[in-house]
Amino acid sequence: MLGYRLSNSTKDTPRAGATVNLPKERLAAIDSAELTMPDLAGLTRDQALEALTDAGLDSELIDVTEKPWAGQSGVVVSQQPVRGSDVPDRVAFAISIAATVPDLVGKSEADAAAAIEAQGALLERNYVYDRDQTTPRVVLRTSPAAGDPLTGTVVADVSVEATSLYQVQVEAEQDGSCTVAQDAVVLASLSTEQAVLCTSRSSSSTNNAVVYLAATHADRFTATVGIPAGEETESQARIVVTVDGQPVANEVLGWNQPLGIDLDLRGKTRLEFLVTTPDPDDSSSSGTTVAILDGTFYGAPDALDQLPRRGS
Repeated sequence: MLGYRLSNSTKDTPRAGATVNLPKERLAAIDSAELTMPDLAGLTRDQALEALTDAGLDSELIDVTEKPWAGQSGVVVSQQPVRGSDVPDRVAFAISIAATVPDLVGKSEADAAAAIEAQGALLERNYVYDRDQTTPRVVLRTSPAAGDPLTGTVVADVSVEATSLYQVQVEAEQDGSCTVAQDAVVLASLSTEQAVLCTSRSSSSTNNAVVYLAATHADRFTATVGIPAGEETESQARIVVTVDGQPVANEVLGWNQPLGIDLDLRGKTRLEFLVTTPDPDDSSSSGTTVAILDGTFYGAPDALDQLPRRGS
């Protein structure tokens, strides 16, 4: 109850010395103007309410909510306004309840971090390359998984753009009949200096294939193959591409007719290119050059860093 002596007089004004009953909201507003918000962090609900009422705030002007939180349950984890502020007409605080890991897969790294940190936890990132996820900085998977208890730290695999490395930069395990081009090679509308040139031989020739163990570290390989413009127009050759001993391409190539290849190397170890005569048993038409143009390995940055470099 608060009393005022009013200096002005009207017909509705109480007599001097009378007590005026103000509405509770008005009373709280007057009282709160001189209040300072206490620090409620870590207090239980009852302790926080007691601290506020002891400071002079009416309990009916306090809003209490629940908030999923990674730490201890049943304590204050946020308050409005912050401690030390002047108290407005109403104040609010949130009591922690047990939290679970939200579904973060497919969310951006920034959104995932914000969602986790809003519940009092931390997001630890592992940056990985995933061929199936073309958008960088997207969450691929988490540990713990969505729906599991949230206790402190969530580890997330976050996608990164693939690193690429030209085939000519990689040391082959075996060069066979192939060498790195010294000048630009032209095949149809494509002209590039990033080329490996292989000479066709019969299949009876030994050590004829160029072999890469780069597949151990790479997830993908792309290239354009064909008989370049500098060869005879009637030239033909066969190219056989194998991955871990399994043929993935076996084509007879014509002059200036490019063939694109795109290989999935995930979980594989050996990539091999064998260039032979159109009839592998016929050596009479050997000697045709086949170009592997813009051959490129793709993979995670740290994985491709382990590939042996040519000339190093």
